Amino acid sequence: MAKREIHGFTILINGEHVDDDGYTRCSECNSKTILVSPFCVWQIDSEPFKSGEEIELDEDEICVEEVSGHFCRKCNMLTSISYNFP
Repeated sequence: MAKREIHGFTILINGEHVDDDGYTRCSECNSKTILVSPFCVWQIDSEPFKSGEEIELDEDEICVEEVSGHFCRKCNMLTSISYNFP
C-alpha cells in the first residue's frame, strides 16, 4: 500500500468561504477576512511533557513556520488556522 502524503491542513473555527471574486469571507458576517501569521518562534512550556514534570532543555524556543490563519475584524476572531508542511 502506498503512503499518502499530506502537504498541509486547515482547521475551520468559525467558518469561511471564498466568494466569486476570490476573497475569503467570514461565514458569520460575510466580511472579508485578512491573512495572519504568528511570529515564527514558539516558546516551550516549563512543563513540556506532563503537568508537574519540569525538565531542562537545550533550547527554550522552537521555530514553527508555515502557520497562518484568517481573521475577521468585524467578529474579532480567527475563522481558520492552517499549517502547510514544508
